[in-house]
Amino acid sequence: IRVMKCTPFLWHLFSFEYVSAEEERAKELYNEQPKDEIFIFSSRENLAYKLRSAKVVDADFLEQFEDVVITAQDFSWTYAKTHEENLGPYFYKR
Repeated sequence: IRVMKCTPFLWHLFSFEYVSAEEERAKELYNEQPKDEIFIFSSRENLAYKLRSAKVVDADFLEQFEDVVITAQDFSWTYAKTHEENLGPYFYKR
């Protein structure tokens, strides 16, 4: 059993390599996903949002935010944008 370090950032699941994720093509893979209903988790504000018809929430739109994790309603895929220039973004699909 691996014990995760205590951290306020959800994207550390990927940067600490607890979960394998795509980095090089993360934006492209995220943009390809259907976004009929998504959840957005903000580490900065400790808030979560549920959005319907979120097609406009593409990788370019998310550039204005730091430390957000976006996931499909059924959690089948996850995209994480960090505040670190040399880490992420990350894309995971089960």
